Amino acid sequence: MFQQGRTSRQFNPLRPQARTSQLAAPSANRRSSSLSKAQANLPFTNIRFLGSSQLSVGNLYVYGQPVQGDFNGDGNLDAAVIAEDSSAYYLAMFPGDGDGTFQSPVFTSLGTTQPTEMIVSGALTGSGRSDIVVLCIGSTIIYMANSDGTFTQGTTYSLGGSRPNGMALVDINADGILDLLVVADASVYTFLGNGDGTFLPATQALLGDGTKSPVWSVFADVNGDGMLDVVGVDQAYTSVDVFLANDSGYTSATVYPGPSSWFYFITVVDLNGDHRPDIVAPDPYNMQVVIYLNNGDGTYQAGVGYATGYDTFPASIGVADVNGDGNVDLIAVDGWSTDITVLLGNGDGAFISPTEGYAARDWLWYLPLIGDFNGDGNPDVIVTGEEFSLTYLQGYGDGTFRAAHTIYTPKGALISQLFRHA
Repeated sequence: MFQQGRTSRQFNPLRPQARTSQLAAPSANRRSSSLSKAQANLPFTNIRFLGSSQLSVGNLYVYGQPVQGDFNGDGNLDAAVIAEDSSAYYLAMFPGDGDGTFQSPVFTSLGTTQPTEMIVSGALTGSGRSDIVVLCIGSTIIYMANSDGTFTQGTTYSLGGSRPNGMALVDINADGILDLLVVADASVYTFLGNGDGTFLPATQALLGDGTKSPVWSVFADVNGDGMLDVVGVDQAYTSVDVFLANDSGYTSATVYPGPSSWFYFITVVDLNGDHRPDIVAPDPYNMQVVIYLNNGDGTYQAGVGYATGYDTFPASIGVADVNGDGNVDLIAVDGWSTDITVLLGNGDGAFISPTEGYAARDWLWYLPLIGDFNGDGNPDVIVTGEEFSLTYLQGYGDGTFRAAHTIYTPKGALISQLFRHA
């Protein structure tokens, strides 16, 4: 959700105010570590707690969801996020060492123009480095990656003063060059890429008649016609709206009732192997995730809820095969418990509700970043804390993560916090 500066964070409508975390800023030089599951279970003589790792931005506040890419061209996967102080904004880039550890962040000033909390990354040139696109109210700004981990501001492209709510980098015309798609208010702006970090002037198409604007949106071909449609959350946070693309623009929205509580970050992905993307919507106040299965023609079945664990408040949901069985699993980012919880997929669009969570140490909100940061072939997770850091959780490849565990009974009652030893 777009927020107007630091003072607005206390008014986050999805944040339960009584549960605000009180965390001191970690050391900016703290590095994460990588440890195999076998090593974690070896006998020990010196006891220490096994937990997730913090990636600190010092005294700055983390602002928005993280992105991944090889930003410095060294062949390792890095992470980046927007950070802020009381007067300015920055890109904080954490160079990855390829083994699950990260160096101290490299900062690039974004100036005083407030960005939204949506950024995307992709290789916009042939440099071998991943670049970043930052959305602001009324414009989108390109930041070209340098070999030292910093970024150089490129061209700014106008969105006509409108408020953006979704963005994607994708090659829509099959020329091998990434293009930029932005949903802003009730329009889709399409910027065709030139391959050098610049884009052609945008074409603009209305969503339906231009009167229905999402607050959050994603692109996906939901009906298999080869065109990217728009799936969004409506302004009242009460419905999921599907706008089908056609040769003249986009149809009016097909409206599906949303979860019964306030929701925001939706995800669109094929959950049952029919090659049609399904919709995943968090239902925070009911402690569940709601699944809308695609009928195969771009229409959707009624939503079905799956519990994410007692006292979890799932604000956003990530997707990955975390246990290697070939099925898509769900990773719920949980605000109240400050955990992530994993709902293992059956491969048919149904999920197994979790019995344990993995502690991430801070109130969580944004979509998780999922990637293999230590090169073991297993998905790892990075989540954004509300204050001074990101949290890195190494995946073991069996559906579990290197972190302190929260255990839930089958009825959902929280009974204890358990820690592994290493």
